[in-house]
Amino acid sequence: MSGEWYFDPKELTLSLWPNTTDGSAGKEVVAPLLSTIVRIEGAKDVTFNGFRFTETRSTFLDMYEVPSGGDWSVHRGATFEIIDSSGVEVSDCVFDQVGGNGVLLSNAVNQSLVAGNEFVKCGDSAVVSVGSSDGIDGTAQTYPRGNVIKQNHMHEIGIFGKQTSCYFQALGQNNTL
Repeated sequence: MSGEWYFDPKELTLSLWPNTTDGSAGKEVVAPLLSTIVRIEGAKDVTFNGFRFTETRSTFLDMYEVPSGGDWSVHRGATFEIIDSSGVEVSDCVFDQVGGNGVLLSNAVNQSLVAGNEFVKCGDSAVVSVGSSDGIDGTAQTYPRGNVIKQNHMHEIGIFGKQTSCYFQALGQNNTL
């Protein structure tokens, strides 16, 4: 039947019968496997400029956490992850139909820049900045601080997630939006 598919686990084959009445005949079929394309951890002074990220796996069934005392939960993952790094720049990139968050600033990310990007049809939030509460008084510095998120075009956010936003921050300090 038109518009149906079948996966044969013994043969490991996927059969697809496209709906040819809607003009989709001969078009590309995308089956995303990765939820993260770039992961930067423990790095300093790295720049990504002019890349296009698209069609990552949705993450709405992955692990979520409640980073602060509210009821807002967030997936600590993204198409582009920056973890415990400084001086990272993500600029003039396109995040098109990514299945979860676009960019994640996790834990001790500082003096980094997310600027001039376009985020369109993200499954969850466009940019997530979230720390950890290691050292309840803040002396452990396990949180994003001194980062700048500016001049990004974020639209059609939260395609799959229920608690989403263009920019989400929890447990951070002196970040500028």
